Amino acid sequence: MKTVLLFGGSFNPPHDGHFAIAHHIYKALHADEIWMMFSLNPLKDPAAYASIEHRMAMGRIMARHYPDAPIIMSDIEDMVGTNQTYYVLSELKKRHPDTNFVWIMGADNLERFPEWTKGDDIFNEFSVAIISRPGYDDMALASPTLQKFTSLRFNSAAAFDASKPGWIFISDPGISDAAQSSSALLKRLRAGETKFEGHFNEIAAYIRKNGLYGIKRTAPAARPPAP
Repeated sequence: MKTVLLFGGSFNPPHDGHFAIAHHIYKALHADEIWMMFSLNPLKDPAAYASIEHRMAMGRIMARHYPDAPIIMSDIEDMVGTNQTYYVLSELKKRHPDTNFVWIMGADNLERFPEWTKGDDIFNEFSVAIISRPGYDDMALASPTLQKFTSLRFNSAAAFDASKPGWIFISDPGISDAAQSSSALLKRLRAGETKFEGHFNEIAAYIRKNGLYGIKRTAPAARPPAP
């Protein structure tokens, strides 16, 4: 059985923070692959998003900088027509019976997790990796959800078994700089900045080249490369 980590988000646009966290989890859990699952936030205006094709193309640019981790871009939510986690996980399991899927979520999500559709079934049927988020960890660990499923906790990476339902809490990878948020980076790009930390310079060049996010195009548009 293969172990695949599922890291969902809008990645609008993707940046070093997203991929450093993905790499950290991949190493911590000794997985075979990590899939970046691109989605839309239903609370945000769809017009604020680049197309999923462009976002995945930018993701592949970022993934090249992590050659020791098989980071794969996925549009599974688009394919199955839902962003409700339980149904996405169930569909993936149906399509890939030879794979153990592990759902990754930030500790901040535990605050409203009781509102998730079939949230308890996620913990009862799948493995979940909860990522530490500064300011949210105490709330998450004391949340009704984790208290309810305390018997399913894996207390260490060595004890983690992706073939069994359960959850593990993974320590903060140390990536908490607010300037690493997609919205903050876009704000700087719109303000005319041309130099960025890490590998985001390549993403900024792609955005300018394709005129994404309302930013003036600086060269003829390129079609998103094939996967």
